[in-house]
Order: sequence, then structure tokens, then C-alpha cells
Amino acid sequence: MGEAAVTVWNQTCTIPGCLSYESLVSARRMGYRSGRWKRLDDDDRGMLNSAIAYAKHGWRIVSRTVITRLRIVMKRLRVVNRIRVLLDGEIKAKEMRTQFRERGVFCWIPKLKAWLRDPVYIFWLGTLQITLEELYPTTTIGPG
Repeated sequence: MGEAAVTVWNQTCTIPGCLSYESLVSARRMGYRSGRWKRLDDDDRGMLNSAIAYAKHGWRIVSRTVITRLRIVMKRLRVVNRIRVLLDGEIKAKEMRTQFRERGVFCWIPKLKAWLRDPVYIFWLGTLQITLEELYPTTTIGPG
């Protein structure tokens, strides 16, 4: 049989990772404000709305399967700011520089070193990285 959801009536959830009513409502509110709520498919919206209705009565959602799915939906609703894009792009550019240096790629593509320091290219890398994380949670770009 699959995992059963454990409910805790009017008590603080002591299980790490369980989702509360406040966190679910906050995620939905951020999605409304950013316009990302409209981009969710019906299944994801229904899942979040059902979880909110369930948690509204004081119960906690502790099923790992349900929590994992809800966390993915909540991540899709999160607003991505420019700083996070630049940080993710810089991290990816640094990884790529290290691996390209070790493999000798800069010898036959010298312009690539300049690209990996260009702010516009770093922003593009960060945007691509965040988009891939949203579409395919275990996928990254480039070597590694």
C-alpha cells in the first residue's frame, strides 16, 4: 500500500518537512501576485487548493509523496529575482570555467573565456539554469 497521510489535529507538526496551512497559503498568494498561478496546470492548482483546504482544519500534511509534489508546485510559484539569476549564472560559469580549463577547451575556443565573464552571458546562464530547474528538477546545464 502507498504512504498514508498522517493528520495532527490542532497540534504543532513535529515531523520535519511537513507543510502548514500558512506556508501553503503564502505560496498561493505569491503565485497570485506574480501571475505565476495562471501558468500552473489544473492538476497543480487542484493539488495546492486541496492541500490548503485540508490544512485549513488544523491538520498537517506529512506524506512524503504529497509534500514532494507540493514543494515542486510551490517552487514554480516562487518569484525569481535578478540577484538569484545572477548568482546562479555566476556559479554555473565558475563550474564551466574550471571544467573547461581542466579539459583544455580554452585552447581551441579562446573566446569562450571572455563569454564566461560577460555579465549578459552570465545572466543568460542563470536564466537557463532556473528554467531547467523548474521544468526538470534534477537537470543542470553544461558539464558536470
